[in-house]
Amino acid sequence: MSKLSPRTVIESTETIALLAAGSRGDVQPFISLALGLQQQGFGVTLFSYRTFTQLAAAHGVTLFPIDFDLRESNEASPLMQAALDSGNLMQLCEAMEAAQPPELYHAFMTPVLDEIRKSRPTLIIASFLMRLLALGLASEGLPCMWVDAAPMAMTAAYPSFPFDATLPKISELCSRWHLRWVNRLSHEVVCKGVADSLAKATNCERLFRSAHFAAAEEEPGFAQALFDVTAGAVPWPLLVCSSPSFVPPPDDWPSDVHMVGTLDAPSSKQPSDELVRFLAAGPPPVYIGWGSMVAKSGQHMTELACRALYLAGERGVVLQGWARLDPTILDADAPDFAALEAYVRANVLFADELPHEWLFPRCKLTVQHGGAGTTQATLKAGIPTVITPVITDQYTNRRNVRERGVGIGCSRLVDLTAQELASAIARAQGAGVKSRAAQLGEAMRTENGIKAAVERIKEHIAIKVRSGIWRDDFDRAWTSKLV
Repeated sequence: MSKLSPRTVIESTETIALLAAGSRGDVQPFISLALGLQQQGFGVTLFSYRTFTQLAAAHGVTLFPIDFDLRESNEASPLMQAALDSGNLMQLCEAMEAAQPPELYHAFMTPVLDEIRKSRPTLIIASFLMRLLALGLASEGLPCMWVDAAPMAMTAAYPSFPFDATLPKISELCSRWHLRWVNRLSHEVVCKGVADSLAKATNCERLFRSAHFAAAEEEPGFAQALFDVTAGAVPWPLLVCSSPSFVPPPDDWPSDVHMVGTLDAPSSKQPSDELVRFLAAGPPPVYIGWGSMVAKSGQHMTELACRALYLAGERGVVLQGWARLDPTILDADAPDFAALEAYVRANVLFADELPHEWLFPRCKLTVQHGGAGTTQATLKAGIPTVITPVITDQYTNRRNVRERGVGIGCSRLVDLTAQELASAIARAQGAGVKSRAAQLGEAMRTENGIKAAVERIKEHIAIKVRSGIWRDDFDRAWTSKLV
């Protein structure tokens, strides 16, 4: 880290706006970051979906609610369910665009823009899905930074995550054999696709930008400029909140891209008495949780989880998640229903909320979708994980876990059978896997991602924001390329 400016004392008027969109796994790190910034004296407001009102309130973080409920939207969208079942990134983008038509996007994002323009925070920190809004606000003189929950900046060190999803065998070979030119090409293809998608005249974010910041016809270089910043030529620091012990930062990242470590989820509540009693009643369980992911149906996922535990002979703690897994929806017509139901009643606990950081060290392993937060919380606890991916970077985490030998990578969740999952649970308990996971966990526990992220933010404010130098960097990396 470069030497901080002498003026690192936070001024009483310095405020930070955090812009975060996505599922809980995308937003929760920003709550952790908000708490770290508040402890340093910053005034912090999180702008995110009203879905997370209770989550923010539980941690004492001020939320400006965006009037959109992602969970309700996903449940009402056949296109979204089809995209999750296919794992196809383009289908996912189309489903997201269909769920947020321009008129709806304008309705729930205009109050956000108005509030930020009114409050004029010292710094705006935006998630991946809020990058375009941040670029518009910076054009009005508001300094920004970006935060990614997973390594996505262009590199030749490993393939881009859509290649892990669509061409997993080729992707694994490219990573293992260090085919740097192929790896870099995969990132270029994806960055070009993202830039072209956002540059479309019908894109809701593009239309919003045209209406509130600049007319599309006045920005002939927009698509190329967007490609450049997406590929890593960032106009300000980009913080990657991933463990360098798990995936070391590539040697070809630009100097303004920093891997700071995980932004660990804060503890909002003590474990329930029911959970404590369950853990005390027998050997460490297997955790199974798929968070906001839905594969086929909640009943299908409940059957999968329960049957895998039954076949493996394991106790289990199951997160109900957005699919609402529940033992009462097991298939009563199945030939072995009575035996399965009895086993589940005696050996499996279902819960709507589970404190991962507290629970995982008390489990023997986890089964999960491969989200960045759950994967790294598992590995930080020093236990193996079984990854059953659904979309996006979950496939990359499957590859990384395989390569590090700290877990098992399974078929896509929608294709997974109880027999395959039970076998993976058994293999994840091999002595070598357990030893490597324990060693990695020990290394990860020496990291402090929140502290490192906050220091980078303070450094940017002290050196670039207060002096106004950030604007020169922004004009060079972005504004000058639009014309």
